[in-house]
Amino acid sequence: MSKQPKTKAPPVPVPQTAEEADAFIRSLGRAARELDRIDTQLQATTALAKEEAEAEAKPFREEHERLLQGLQLYAAAHRRDLTHDDRVKTVKTAAGVFGWRLKPPSVRTSGKLEVIIASIRGMRLTHFLREKVELDKDAMLADAAVAATIPGVNIASAGEVFFVEPAALGLAPAQAA
Repeated sequence: MSKQPKTKAPPVPVPQTAEEADAFIRSLGRAARELDRIDTQLQATTALAKEEAEAEAKPFREEHERLLQGLQLYAAAHRRDLTHDDRVKTVKTAAGVFGWRLKPPSVRTSGKLEVIIASIRGMRLTHFLREKVELDKDAMLADAAVAATIPGVNIASAGEVFFVEPAALGLAPAQAA
């Protein structure tokens, strides 16, 4: 088995003194502010472009809706002729097709779910029920000592994260894993 050549890590500046570390934090703050400014500018530009596109599309959207409603009214008024007494559901024209489709069936319930489930169990129609069992990890974390005794369960430390909080503009802390 041949060894893979090692790639060198990119050179990263490392502060050598506390003053240099302070300068790094100031630079991090400047970079974070610039990133926020660029992101804000991008969001504003995107919002403006979206607004312009919506304004341009509005008359076409209204025309589309108006024409669709008109065609639907025509089709409803002439359905028997168009479908040859409901023998077909699709009408072909030189410009395209239109017609009617059945919606897929759906289950709708009315009343309290607990009452419906009790009725299903009472009628012994349990194949209409689905039971889902899953671990409650929040409860396991709350009682970690007991949970750790269960075979296959390990309560791991969340680890630690390095953080930097530049002291300006209340920026969110920068984090590195």
